Amino acid sequence: METGGRTQSDLGRLLGSRQRASDVLSGKRSLTMGMAWKLNRQWGIPAEALIAPPKTGRQSAV
Repeated sequence: METGGRTQSDLGRLLGSRQRASDVLSGKRSLTMGMAWKLNRQWGIPAEALIAPPKTGRQSAV
């Protein structure tokens, strides 16, 4: 993230708190649609890079 000129503090400001940013970066919390929307609109991150397939326990036939 820092290679893109952004820091965890920057992400915390965007998401509402440094703790939320830390939780997202460590995998303790998933991005919500609202968070993904903000990252897409304000930082220009493609939505495809922010969306992961649902965790269902089985593989998709996609």
